[in-house]
Amino acid sequence: MPSTSDLTAESLDTTVEPLADRIVLAAVAAVSPILLTSLLIAGYVGLAGPDTDIPRTVIDTAYGVSALVVLGVVYAALGKAEWRAAMPLTTPTRAELGLTVVCLPLAIGAFVLGSTAGELLGFELSGISYSLSNTPTLAAVVFGGILVAPLVEELLFRGLLLGSLLDRGLSPLSAGVVSVVLFAAIHLISLGPAGVLAIAGWAIFPTLLRLKFDNLAGAWLLHLVNNVWAYVIVVALGWA
Repeated sequence: MPSTSDLTAESLDTTVEPLADRIVLAAVAAVSPILLTSLLIAGYVGLAGPDTDIPRTVIDTAYGVSALVVLGVVYAALGKAEWRAAMPLTTPTRAELGLTVVCLPLAIGAFVLGSTAGELLGFELSGISYSLSNTPTLAAVVFGGILVAPLVEELLFRGLLLGSLLDRGLSPLSAGVVSVVLFAAIHLISLGPAGVLAIAGWAIFPTLLRLKFDNLAGAWLLHLVNNVWAYVIVVALGWA
């Protein structure tokens, strides 16, 4: 029969590293919203015809639905302790909120630098083209790009994926680099190579917030405000 000290040690191990065996799930979940979105869009093209332009309404709605489905599957797959470890989302402290405010312009600046570097290498950043005066389009952008994407992407990348890498023994630097690279890579289809470099620069900042505070609140708020800026303000001003 195991001693009390053995049981205590086992309990502590479970608490400290609950996601050590969840790297495969984390990696698959991270890329699944893009894969599922692609399937839904392919289905739309199959029904509408190969020469049909894919409206922004379809793209953002498909992504929002896909991301929520993937998050639901992850929730069902994880135990309670694993879910709490993967999704550390609590009320941010003043320090976290303050650093989030500081990180916002830095993240936008890193995005611009990354896209500029890509353009210098001969790649063009794919632009955002839609009209905010179109109510269904605006609703789809708000749903997929502003409400769903910041929350689900932070939960999957800076939560589950980063947490799994840390629990496997990777250093915060190594785990952060892996999550940043994968997060940037999934934007290749929508933003092109220049966009990948831009997103890689941007993603450093929510990753730093997550690692510093062991909380996703600041990273999520940064992502949310950034997407409002990118998908609404920039488009409204005609800068896209």
